[in-house]
Amino acid sequence: MSAVDELEANRRAIRLELLGTDQPPPAEASGQAPETAEPASGEPAGAARRPLLGSAATWIDTGKLAIEEAWRQHPARPMALVAESMLEEAARRKPYYVIGAAALLGGALVLLRPWRWASARGVVVAAVAPLDLKGVVSSVVAQSLLAGREDSEG
Repeated sequence: MSAVDELEANRRAIRLELLGTDQPPPAEASGQAPETAEPASGEPAGAARRPLLGSAATWIDTGKLAIEEAWRQHPARPMALVAESMLEEAARRKPYYVIGAAALLGGALVLLRPWRWASARGVVVAAVAPLDLKGVVSSVVAQSLLAGREDSEG
């Protein structure tokens, strides 16, 4: 076994360990490179994850991915989804009421200035405390590894 083959086998084993499964992803099972694999359901065609290392845009994409994963696991997400569906229904029926309510809420925010009530550190701790950061980080790393590394080809 050559060094390149051994390296690929180690990477494949790490990917499988991070996924927590005994089965390789469909791209690896079919012998297809992860970069050329079909995107997962719900992702637009041509959407490929970038590797963790690289340009600033790559780091921004990775940050967005981490935030999306954290929001998927956040305890307030179900409540936000219900509120969103209720607001959409109200906006379809009575759009001017929704605009008026938004204007009133905006005016109340300007007058009351609730951001001065609490420290920034307290707000950040309250928002991040319920998250499983270890799970978020490992999920982002697993997705990045599955996407493959552009710098390893060459």
